[in-house]
Amino acid sequence: QGVFRNLFRELPNGGRQIHTIDDIREQTPLVTSKTWRLEKIFCRNKNLRMVAVVGGPSSITKNQAISSFVCTIVGNVLGLFLVCAFLVWLDSSATIIGLLTAMIVILGFPSFQNSVDIFKSYKDAQHAQDTDETNPADRAIYKVWETIQINEPSPLLCRVVFAIEIIFFFLFPTTVLFSVGNYSISILFFVLGLVSGCRHYINCAAVLRSLGSLDELDAIYTKGDADFREKSRLSNIIGKVSQGRRRNVWVGVFSIFMFLFLVILLGAYGGGSSDGDQLKAKFLDDFAYPGQRTLAYPTCRMTSEATPIPGGQNSSLSDYAMLSSMAYRDVNITQSWLDAWFGKGNAVDSNDLVTEFKESYDGSQSIVSYKLTTFPSSPNFAIITVRGTVVAWDAMADAQLWCAAILLQIARSLLPLGFMWTPIIENLVEAMSILESEQLKSVAFYQQTSDFIGWLLHERGYNTHIAGHSLGGGLAMISGAQMGVPAIALSGPNAYLSRTTFDPPVTRHDLDTMTFNIIPDRDFVAMIDDVAQLYQRIECRAPLNDIFGCHSSMRSVCEILYMCGTNGR
Repeated sequence: QGVFRNLFRELPNGGRQIHTIDDIREQTPLVTSKTWRLEKIFCRNKNLRMVAVVGGPSSITKNQAISSFVCTIVGNVLGLFLVCAFLVWLDSSATIIGLLTAMIVILGFPSFQNSVDIFKSYKDAQHAQDTDETNPADRAIYKVWETIQINEPSPLLCRVVFAIEIIFFFLFPTTVLFSVGNYSISILFFVLGLVSGCRHYINCAAVLRSLGSLDELDAIYTKGDADFREKSRLSNIIGKVSQGRRRNVWVGVFSIFMFLFLVILLGAYGGGSSDGDQLKAKFLDDFAYPGQRTLAYPTCRMTSEATPIPGGQNSSLSDYAMLSSMAYRDVNITQSWLDAWFGKGNAVDSNDLVTEFKESYDGSQSIVSYKLTTFPSSPNFAIITVRGTVVAWDAMADAQLWCAAILLQIARSLLPLGFMWTPIIENLVEAMSILESEQLKSVAFYQQTSDFIGWLLHERGYNTHIAGHSLGGGLAMISGAQMGVPAIALSGPNAYLSRTTFDPPVTRHDLDTMTFNIIPDRDFVAMIDDVAQLYQRIECRAPLNDIFGCHSSMRSVCEILYMCGTNGR
């Protein structure tokens, strides 16, 4: 208790009220029969005050009060049913549905109880109005929520907390950013930190919440309209800028992004890396399927010049899709998959070349995972396949490369006539990329795949193509455009808006002529960035409640085989 007395001190007279912004602005919504809305009485923020007139000529009617109460109950029940229906649509287990339903009921019970109390108060006021014939005055229900502060921190505690906040939330991050050489971000953080610090510590809203009224301020102008204008301006600032619904919405959006980022970051540190999985597949030697008796995808068969895969003139689309899927397989089973798909001895997993290059690549441990497939019948031809997102580090790479494009795509979709901003979005993406440090650029995954292509071209003399799925497809298109080799992606994020942010940057012509993306319907990853000129949309036959089903590489392979036929594979 001695320590507590040194850190906090008790306020006299039972404490003081902490006023809301509406109290300071002297805004107390008045609900009458003319201003009534279904949600106005029962669905308001419980921390806000309200006066509902229940007696006299302006009182809300009985039907209005009952309608509001019933609307609240029905709305809460329908909301609960909506959550349960969504969980059932996602094929969630009965245990999860029951637990989440119980949690929602427990969390929503105070709101329900609040609505019941208000309705009881209305009935009591109506009964008093009807029985008290000697007092015909108007009656009202006052909904009041007050916060009383009974202790306040001591000056010593305030100084300690202030020092901790400045050191750990401002000086330490700024120093770290400068020390790692990320000067652009560090300067931006320093400037924004100063502005945010001034707004946080010199906060008129916090002072007014203790004072309780604008009248407690010593006005700059003491008479006439000038005093009213200054107080009105301050009222608008604290009600619509410093606080208010808009601020709460943006704080919520920012919190969601921060939560997702922390989940990815913690998963990256906890998940480590992975060299592939052991997914089983059954290959049938005597199986053949001719394809649908309808118009097939026009790219089922690519030109032989673009796809010199032995025997692949009629199956090139499915070949590249299957090779992209094989990038996820463990090195111990990759060769068996190649033998089953292309025929024994027709394709070779040249892991020795991949290992040789990685060992010579600055002597560093490689984070990006890729394979190299060669063909004995075409000794100068090879295909690099890049693995997609498996662990959280891969998701971090996705965020690093395409975050700016994703944010601007969302903004474009929300803005009226947002398509008119498309010509300058790529410039905005480039401007945002300036904040990226040289250290971050040097570990971009596409740097190594591009160097691997160059090593194969110049050191080994291979005519090289590159393919990949998901993140691997995006990296393949970047590297292919940079090195001038054909790149085929399956469900890959595109690179049209982000093309100037890569090192070296790529041109529209590079993407339009050297990259090809296979895009399943409803695949959210393939919607990232704007697509180049060459692509093939394929149907996704996954159920609508399978959110990630359309991103499955094996599902896409099956779809291509279903429409194009097996053609000897």
